Amino acid sequence: MNAPDPAAAPAVTPEHALGTFVGHVCRYFEQIGGSRPEMLEPVLERRPSPRLANTGYMAVAGAAEGWIALSLPDALLHRLLADLGETLRDRGALLDLTAEMAGTITSLARAEYGEHLRVSPPFAIDAAAPEPPLPVPPVSLKLPFRWESHEAYLRIALLPPPASP
Repeated sequence: MNAPDPAAAPAVTPEHALGTFVGHVCRYFEQIGGSRPEMLEPVLERRPSPRLANTGYMAVAGAAEGWIALSLPDALLHRLLADLGETLRDRGALLDLTAEMAGTITSLARAEYGEHLRVSPPFAIDAAAPEPPLPVPPVSLKLPFRWESHEAYLRIALLPPPASP
């Protein structure tokens, strides 16, 4: 039997991505907000459900192609900003925290996948902004969660990379 090649790209299956991102979302809220969120039932969606007030995006490439989005309501972000000791609560502060959260969670996942998963800098938009020009896979995985009384979700929209010639 051959030993696994440590340089080989780890499999980015929906099941593995689900476990990876659930763990990182839970750790983020536990460290910053003091408690783990309640993870709700994951949903496969052919058409993405509406975004919440603030959505942070992180494009990824390599072992998988696509993007990760973290969609959060204003009230949840206001609570986290208070926990962080931040006094600003304007739209810019909410979007900055959203982008930071998306980037942190996705970067932690990148550390797990190593050099085989490349991530772009995060960006955040509010619900009134048009959809960003990102590829839309035929199906995405929505991971809803509740932290305190606030519902939010993480969307994983990844496809395997194109086959090499």
